[in-house]
Amino acid sequence: MSDFLSNFSGDKYQKSQPKPNTSEKKKTPEPKPEPVKEEKKETTKEEKLPVQKGSRLEQIRNKISSSIEEFEHQEAQTQEKTVEPKKQLAKKHVAEEEKEFTSPDELYEKDPDYHNKRKKKFILIGVVSALLILLLSIAIYNMTHVNVPNFTGKDLSTAREWAVENGVKIDVKQKYDFDIEVNKVISQSIKEKKIKKGNTLNVTASLGPDEKEKIKLPDFAILTLSDAKKWIEKQKADNVTIVENYSETVEKNKYLRMDFPDKEVTAENYRRRDRLNVYYSKGKEVYQKDITVPNFAGKPVEEVDDWAKKNEIVVAKEEKPSDKVEVKKVISQSVAANEKMAKKEKLTITLSLGKAVKVPDFSGLTVAEAEEYQGAFETVIKRVYHDNVAYGHLISQSVEADKEYYEGQGKPKITLSYSLGKPYLKDLRESTQEGDLAKFFYEEFESKGANVTFSTYYVNSDKPKGTVVAMSRFSEFIPTKYNVSIGISLGNIKN
Repeated sequence: MSDFLSNFSGDKYQKSQPKPNTSEKKKTPEPKPEPVKEEKKETTKEEKLPVQKGSRLEQIRNKISSSIEEFEHQEAQTQEKTVEPKKQLAKKHVAEEEKEFTSPDELYEKDPDYHNKRKKKFILIGVVSALLILLLSIAIYNMTHVNVPNFTGKDLSTAREWAVENGVKIDVKQKYDFDIEVNKVISQSIKEKKIKKGNTLNVTASLGPDEKEKIKLPDFAILTLSDAKKWIEKQKADNVTIVENYSETVEKNKYLRMDFPDKEVTAENYRRRDRLNVYYSKGKEVYQKDITVPNFAGKPVEEVDDWAKKNEIVVAKEEKPSDKVEVKKVISQSVAANEKMAKKEKLTITLSLGKAVKVPDFSGLTVAEAEEYQGAFETVIKRVYHDNVAYGHLISQSVEADKEYYEGQGKPKITLSYSLGKPYLKDLRESTQEGDLAKFFYEEFESKGANVTFSTYYVNSDKPKGTVVAMSRFSEFIPTKYNVSIGISLGNIKN
């Protein structure tokens, strides 16, 4: 039967029809049956896009695949329904068809929606393919491009970190800007848009206020501490430093002084980049009374000084004589032992001057007796000429009698002047040369308190030239203030 039906295929049926012009019927050999070729179903391989598991793209792809499989399944069922009735119809009426065969189309039941369904299938495949290509393009674009955030007003380091993390080059230009802080982003070439990885993002960052700009300094002496800080903030003078120090005399938050570390900088040529220190008072420093005072009675002053330096205590010292306490040791203290003191407070101590020593009256003592006091005093004995005080008697003493000195004050220096009486001028004639006169008058008179001087004149004489041949006075006592006239030989007379 299958061989029989194969003869009614489109081409063979036309060949098997009797030719109208043939006069005689010829027996046509029966052609060999050809196997019925089943129409192969077209399959479409879905090009899979590499996507992450569970992503939105994967969900779309799975949904499209399910739709295609469902469509193919419905079409397969339609074809089975179409082919199966054709086979049954052929078997049922095979006898009649062998007797009389008019058209091969009468053996098939046509499905009027078949071609429309195939057309829809190809359209669906085309749409899905276009959608997949679009999704792939979007994925590739998103993989090669990144969205640029708005860095305006943010730290430059934030933009640099973002550029490194996203594979974008960054080109930074800096400029002075009074209103924007240092290293803050002023502008950028791309903002809140996408940029391709590897491309360059141009960024302009702030250098802060112009450091070369001259600034007119205020009179800090009339500004309080808070006013000075406000001025620094307003002018963005970051190199002006406020230094607060304690002061015993200046009120808190008041101006103390200012200085420029660079000696070439003055208030007139000050620029924002220059350093300036402005000092303000913190008022008096208040300390806790947590320092225990030792008992310094009978202790040397060095021990008090060491303790005071260690604990920042101010020590005031007074002195008075004492027959019991050794020199430079503590007699008493203003703050009792075991009491508490605070830093910078004052402790007054009284130190011993030792025993009192009175200066004797040297007027009744000879030079030899006065020399015996050199152990107790530092005495200097001078012997000088005097017009009225006899030889060997005291003329004066530098420290008055009965004045008290103390061991702690050291030995007092006392100068004692004893009289040599009136000066005596010996005869210098014919025994003294003119060149020896200056030495003689200094040693004999001036060094011993007498103001005896000389003057010379020259005379004709047979004595050797330069010899003293005449004196206005000689071989007698003279006043302590006197001028001697001396004649000097010219040596121009020959015997």
